[in-house]
Amino acid sequence: MLKSEDFKNDNNPARQVTDTTPTFRVVKIAPLRIVLVLDVSGSMNNRINNLNQMSTKFIMATVPDGHFVGIVLFESEASISAHLTELQGIHVRQSLAESLPNSTSGGTCIGCGLESGIEVLGGNGGIIMLITDGNDGHSEKFQGVKAELIGKGVSVDTVAFGDAADPKLSNLSRDTGGIAFLYNEGTNSTGLNDALSATISSRLGGSQDVSVTVASVRETSPVLGSTFIDESIGLKTLFYFLWTTSPISVVLHRPNGDVIDSLSPNYRKDGGKNLVVIEIDDIAEPGEWFYNISGRPQLVEISVLSSPSDKALPIRVMTSNSGDSLISEKLAMVIIYAQVMQGYRPILNAIVVAIVERPSPYPPVQVKLMDNGAGVDITKDDGVYSGVFIDFVDASCPNCRYSIKIIVRGVNGTATVEAGGKKDGVFPFIREPMDATGNETENVGPFVRVVSGGGFEAPMTVPEGDIMPPSRITDLRVLNVSYDQTVSLSWTAPGNDFDRGAADEYDLRYSGNFSTFSRDFRTGINVPDGNIALNGNLSSPNPFGEQETVLVHMASEEDNSTYFFAIRARDAAGNEGAPSNIASVIFARNQMVTTTSKPSTTERSTTSVLHPATEEVYAPKLHSFNGLAVGCSVVVVLLLLVLVLGIVIVRRKATKGSYTINGEGHQNPSYEMNE
Repeated sequence: MLKSEDFKNDNNPARQVTDTTPTFRVVKIAPLRIVLVLDVSGSMNNRINNLNQMSTKFIMATVPDGHFVGIVLFESEASISAHLTELQGIHVRQSLAESLPNSTSGGTCIGCGLESGIEVLGGNGGIIMLITDGNDGHSEKFQGVKAELIGKGVSVDTVAFGDAADPKLSNLSRDTGGIAFLYNEGTNSTGLNDALSATISSRLGGSQDVSVTVASVRETSPVLGSTFIDESIGLKTLFYFLWTTSPISVVLHRPNGDVIDSLSPNYRKDGGKNLVVIEIDDIAEPGEWFYNISGRPQLVEISVLSSPSDKALPIRVMTSNSGDSLISEKLAMVIIYAQVMQGYRPILNAIVVAIVERPSPYPPVQVKLMDNGAGVDITKDDGVYSGVFIDFVDASCPNCRYSIKIIVRGVNGTATVEAGGKKDGVFPFIREPMDATGNETENVGPFVRVVSGGGFEAPMTVPEGDIMPPSRITDLRVLNVSYDQTVSLSWTAPGNDFDRGAADEYDLRYSGNFSTFSRDFRTGINVPDGNIALNGNLSSPNPFGEQETVLVHMASEEDNSTYFFAIRARDAAGNEGAPSNIASVIFARNQMVTTTSKPSTTERSTTSVLHPATEEVYAPKLHSFNGLAVGCSVVVVLLLLVLVLGIVIVRRKATKGSYTINGEGHQNPSYEMNE
C-alpha cells in the first residue's frame, strides 16, 4: 500500500486526530446536466436521420424527469440549438426534441462544438455527449478546449460514429472521466442507442427513476419477435420501432392476449422521425410480449424500456472492461465484466453474453461471461460475471475500435438470489436469517436486461499463430484424504486460449518444501512418477468451466509427511498457464496406539478458493490416552472406572479417520505460486 501513488514519497501522511466525534452529512444525487454535442457536417448526411431518431428517444424516454439537457450542433462552426432545459412532462420533452438537427453541411470542428458545450453548461461539472463521424480540422483548438474541460471537471462521453471518426475521441473520454463508445453501423448494430442509454444508466444506475432496457435489436422486416417484462419493472413501459426507408405497421400482443395496434390510443406513428411508439398505460403486466412488424423489407431497430415498479427491487446490470491496459503486441486480451444485482443481492446462474462489435467488415463475436471463480473470474457466486475477448481483427489500423453490448437473461427456475437478504435496497450490515423453508436461495423468475459495455481501441497488428496460454487454475483443492495416503484433488478446467476450449494437458507437481516450491514451480516432482500412483487423466483436459478430479497415492511411509501440490495447464502449441494456488496435505501417524477398525475418509468442503490461496487438509492422526495416576489406594474402584472410560475414548478417536485442524471450514493463509 505504501508503494501506491496515494502514499509513496510521504504523500498523505497520517493525521493526528484528537476529536473522534462522528459527523454525518446527508447527501442526494444532484440532477444531471447533459449537453448533446452533435456533428452536423456534410459527412453526416446519410446518418442524420438515425442521429435524430436516437436523440429523440434519449430526450423523450431515456432521461428521467428532473434532469437537464441542452443541445449544441457543430460543423465548421458551432451553434447552441437549446440551452439547458429541465425535463418535466411530455410537452417540454417534445419541444426540446424539435431542436434536434435534420440537415447537414460544412466541415468538422470538434473543438468548436465542445467549446459551445462548455458555454451551455455554465459552471463547473456536467456531462457532454459528443457524437461525430469525422476528423477534427482544428486540432489546436481541440487541445485547448480539452484542457478547459479537464479544468472544469466536465466529463465527455464520445460516440465514434463509424470507423473513420477521429482517433482522439477515446483519449478525450479517458482523460475527462467519460465513456468511449463505438457505433460501427453494422447491419445488426444498436451501438448508438446503447451508448445514449449508458450515459444515463452509468450515472444513475441505482435510481428507481431510471428505466432499464429489456430489448435492443436491429432486424429486417417483416419481424415477429418478443421480449419479457419481469415483475420488478413495468412502469412507463415504452416500445420503440424505428424504420429506415418506408413506414411500418406494428401489432403488439400483451401476455393476457389483448392486442395494441394502430387504432389504439397509446399507439403513435411519427412519419417525420420514422418511428412508431407504443406507451403502456399504468403497469405492464409481467410476461412475454410479442410484436409483429409488417412493411417493406428494411432494417428496423426495436428498443423496449421499462421503469422499476414497487413490487420488487429492480434487477440492475453494471459493466466495465479492462480497456487497452492488457493489449500489447505480444499478448492481446480484454477482460469484460458484468455485475448483476437485485438491490445488494447478487443474482446467480444468469446467462450473460457480451456481443463485441468489431471494425467493418468483420462480424461481431460473442463472449460468454461466467461467475464460476475460474479463468479471469476471481470470485465464484458474487454476481460479477467475467470473460475474455481475444478475437481482434487480423489487420493493422491506427484506431481499431471495438464496442461491447451485454445481454443478461434469467431463465425461470435457474437464476437465483440469496434468500432472507435485505429486499428494501438498504445495505445489509447484519445478515438476516435464512427464510422459513431453509432454502439458501430463491428464484428471481425470468428476466432480460440489455446494457452497453463501453468500448476500447486496439492499435495493433494481431500476431499470427497460437500465442494465448490457458488460464491460471485458481481453485486447486483437496477434496478428501485417507489412511492409505490417497489424496483426492479437484480443480476447474482452465480452457485452451484463456477461457476458450480445452487445454492439451496438465502439469501436476508436488513438493515437500513449501518455500522452494512456492518460488519455483519447476522444482516440484511430476505426478505421476516412479513412487506415485495416479488414478485420473492429466492428458485430456475437459473444456473450460468443467470440474476435474484425480486421485493421487503417495508412497511415503514416513511419519508426519507434508506434501504441497500445484498444477498448470499447457496447450498443443506449448503455451503454459501460470502455476495454480498451492494445496497441501499432512499425513500424521502415532504408533503408540493401534486399531483394527477400518479407517474412514474425511470429506472436505468444495468451496472455491480465491486467488491466490492455499488449502490444508490434515490426514488421519491417532491420539493415545494416558490414564491418570492416582496415588490414593482408597479410590481403586474410581481409578478402574476412569481407565475403562479412557479405553472407550481412545477407540472412538482411533476410528474417526482424518479430520481438519481448527474445525470444519478452516481458512488458511494465501500464497502466491511462482514459476
